[in-house]
Amino acid sequence: MRVLALPITLIGIAALGYALLFSATQRGSFSASDSALSPWDGLTAAEFQKAASTIKTAQDGTILFIRISLKQPDKATALAWQPGDTAQREAEVTFLRDTKPYLAIVDLTGDNAPQVSAMRGGHPMYSNKGELEPIILSLAEQAEYVAAIQKRGVDPSDALCLPRTIGRFYRDRVNVIRDRLVRLDCFYIKGTGTLGVLPTTNLFARPIEGLGILYNISRDKIVEITDSYAEGDAPPHDVSAEEYHAGALRHRAPLKPVATSRPQGVNFQQKGSLIEWQDWQFRLRFDARQGTILNRVGHNGPDGFRSVAYEIAMSEMFVPYFDNDPNWFYRAYFDMGEYGFGNMATPLRGTDCPTGAVYQSVILHLPDGSPYEADNRICIFEHDPGHPAWRHYEPIYEGIPGLAKHHSRAATELVVRMVATIGNYDYFQDYVFTQDGRLRIRLISTGVDAVKGVK
Repeated sequence: MRVLALPITLIGIAALGYALLFSATQRGSFSASDSALSPWDGLTAAEFQKAASTIKTAQDGTILFIRISLKQPDKATALAWQPGDTAQREAEVTFLRDTKPYLAIVDLTGDNAPQVSAMRGGHPMYSNKGELEPIILSLAEQAEYVAAIQKRGVDPSDALCLPRTIGRFYRDRVNVIRDRLVRLDCFYIKGTGTLGVLPTTNLFARPIEGLGILYNISRDKIVEITDSYAEGDAPPHDVSAEEYHAGALRHRAPLKPVATSRPQGVNFQQKGSLIEWQDWQFRLRFDARQGTILNRVGHNGPDGFRSVAYEIAMSEMFVPYFDNDPNWFYRAYFDMGEYGFGNMATPLRGTDCPTGAVYQSVILHLPDGSPYEADNRICIFEHDPGHPAWRHYEPIYEGIPGLAKHHSRAATELVVRMVATIGNYDYFQDYVFTQDGRLRIRLISTGVDAVKGVK
């Protein structure tokens, strides 16, 4: 089930938390040395600001920035770059001008005018903070929605409707080429605690099944509200559901501690975006759409640097649900292209990463283009995978004294990790480097269940 990764609270609490979040995160320092940048480094805060101000200066109308990211540099030029050189730096910017999508290339090294072109036949990904969250917060003020939710016997304060992308469906009712559209489906979020003040921590367990809201973001209005159970006999939404907050679940007896320690520190070195470990070498950056990206991945051997890959990153994640139900048929999501893996990355804390992991914050931007620091979106750590790197026992020599028959070498792996929360799903994206020359890409899906309300 694809929905926004929002703080699920009462609307007032959500609005307050939203304001506090960005008043706090923008207080950080975004200083960086441009002369130290490689062609593959992610954009600095200063570069975000320059890209946004360049577009605002060149364009009239209301501007909403969707994605500001490093433009893939010219490969030959980038490979010729040496530390100390001034890197070729450009930003690729997608933005809405008066709700219409545009693509621009902005020169960050010089003062050339931006190259701007209208996007035709498609749309950039959605802006969580600029487009989707405002819909959620304003929906409760719209009489048509209030009437529909009350008809289901739900107080509007106990419901939360979340937007989902619709692809090219519903073209008989809306212009899917011209306008930006979503469909919202609703959940019963009333808390199960005795006070009933805070919402449930398991909102996806209680859908208000069959109630759908088609919303035109470009025109800021509800297109239609449909209810498959308008005549009654709807599946129940006020059902019991396990809570996930601390202390709510029954647990098995606790395990004795299983400790991981690094008494002498870590074995990898990081200088800016450059990471080196066990002769591995790569550049690490972060992108709003793709999340973590590796560039110039290679191995330093006796004959120098051996390139393994110029760039490694996820390109897309497609999740079709294959349900022809009127309220489910359109659910076939492109998680990266529609929502953005980096935008949906959530802070790493607790057991998300092992003890001793090194955490890294990233720079993202607000709808007005201004940068903010997102804390702990990446962690880097070493661990023992639980099996040796190599092992052999030679039974042929059994009984020959003084000859070593058993050989085993401990293994250590380096992991670069991020986690994107897209609705009920939490996706771990790991790049795993090993000592025997392998590089694995591991995607782990966890989170909570998405359910469908049935009789």
